[in-house]
Amino acid sequence: MAYLMSGGLLRSPEGRRYEKSGHPRRFRTSSLGTQSGRQTGGDRSVASHGTHEERISDGELERRARRWDVIVTGVLALFLLIPIPFAQFCGWPGGEPVLERPVLPWSSFRLCYVPAGGGRPVEEVYRFTWDGKLVPGGEELRHPAALESLDAPLLAWQRQPELELRSLHRNGEFLLVRTRWRPVAAWPLGMLLASWKDHGAGVHGGGAGR
Repeated sequence: MAYLMSGGLLRSPEGRRYEKSGHPRRFRTSSLGTQSGRQTGGDRSVASHGTHEERISDGELERRARRWDVIVTGVLALFLLIPIPFAQFCGWPGGEPVLERPVLPWSSFRLCYVPAGGGRPVEEVYRFTWDGKLVPGGEELRHPAALESLDAPLLAWQRQPELELRSLHRNGEFLLVRTRWRPVAAWPLGMLLASWKDHGAGVHGGGAGR
């Protein structure tokens, strides 16, 4: 209930102030209990404290990002050092490299050739076990396809284009297939080294021809 007095305001029991007109008006208060529109020393202190917390949180985010970068880099480095089986194809007994591919549980390859005695083309499919062994064949396979084929046999890894084994067929060599465990990083490094050797041989050969 409002109590009216001439020439002023009187606080009611509910803590509200009433003007002479009798209509209640309640002042807005800030979170610290002061009237809005004024910034007291306590407000400035809270704002300064909030800004300090924001700066701390930004620094913490940067530290977390750096830690995450270190963790990801370490995981990638460990992954590159993990040994996995690689399938190596080469001529035997000459040892001429033909192909090398990392072996996964679903990896496979095909050998296609036409028997020298005639007949229908033969297609043989080989797969690998979880530990990199050939099925069928075991750890190594010496296949006489290049000897028994009327023309150069074809080798196809997975669904990749077929590779014609002309050199093996011309030299009368076996195709040796074996698996070796090596770090993951060894494969791209080996490809770079082989490419560098081929490029160097091509440059020297071109110079000798001129």
